[in-house]
Amino acid sequence: MAALVKTHVQLSADDANPESEDNEDQKAMAKILGKKTPETKGIILVKNKELEKMKEKEKKELLERKKQVDKKRAWENLSREKPDLVKDRETERAMQRIATRGVVQLFNAVRKHQKTIDTKVKEVGGSERKKAKLLSSVSKKDFIDVLRRTEGGSGRAVKAEKEAAAEEKPAWSVLTDDFMMGATMKDWDKDSEGEEAPTKQGAGGEDSDSD
Repeated sequence: MAALVKTHVQLSADDANPESEDNEDQKAMAKILGKKTPETKGIILVKNKELEKMKEKEKKELLERKKQVDKKRAWENLSREKPDLVKDRETERAMQRIATRGVVQLFNAVRKHQKTIDTKVKEVGGSERKKAKLLSSVSKKDFIDVLRRTEGGSGRAVKAEKEAAAEEKPAWSVLTDDFMMGATMKDWDKDSEGEEAPTKQGAGGEDSDSD
């Protein structure tokens, strides 16, 4: 009983002296404010070491992934060469024409092959067994043969290609690259020599007549 009374008296004394609690708070605040912190780190998170470790780990993983991606991209581009559209313009045009011609030839072959099969199916009639036998007899070799036969039509494509190339040439001959190397310009000195020779002979003849 006496102990309870003593404790109550102490609590009452503490309640009566609120300055003691304020002093404790002030001391704790002064201790926090007086602590030195690194300039490169934030003051609030200075004690949070786990967060710093997580950030450092994520940074290392990101760098590692970036290295792997760069290494893979370098390996993929090892034997690649970016085309120069200025230098390889004519080559690119020729390749585009070849590709276009090949696609047209392929679609023509497919259309002819389908038309041939449809014709044969009509000739067979309504027998499903004969139709199945006919379709099973169609092989890859038949389509390749049709594709090769369509190569005969590539001559027209080549002719059209030559006509297109001729249209691309400038109509005015002065704009051509070999204008100064044409036959009329290469033999200009020969023409002048040919004209001088008869003149000299004519002059010699006149002298002999005068004699």
